[in-house]
Amino acid sequence: MLMLHPLAIEVAQIYQARFAGRPTLFRSPGRINLIGEHTDYNQGFVLPAAIDKAVYLAAGLRTDQRICLYAMSYQEGFEVDIQEIKKTPNHWSNYLLGVAAVLREKGFTLGGFNLVVGSDLPVGAGLSSSAALEC
Repeated sequence: MLMLHPLAIEVAQIYQARFAGRPTLFRSPGRINLIGEHTDYNQGFVLPAAIDKAVYLAAGLRTDQRICLYAMSYQEGFEVDIQEIKKTPNHWSNYLLGVAAVLREKGFTLGGFNLVVGSDLPVGAGLSSSAALEC
């Protein structure tokens, strides 16, 4: 029997309470760089490693063009029409909306979706919480 992490269960429960329906669950681990912090994009050597803390997502499709996000850490929702994605100053939603915007720019067809985000990665601790969220 598959055992889900308690945070994955909580993310799914919040999704069902906010959006109804059964979500698809995702887990994206944080990481540490054992060597090579910020050298990968300068052709240097790196040795990253995944850790046991992660971002958990509950996601589902919508029938309209709305993107509806909810971050458990901030107890805050954010909604936008997929055609009106733009950067919002200093806002957690930029990471997710940036991925959606790039996919659209690359020619992928996107529809609306609901997404609940939960994480046990400390924000700003250098554990790649934003990269885990974008993945």
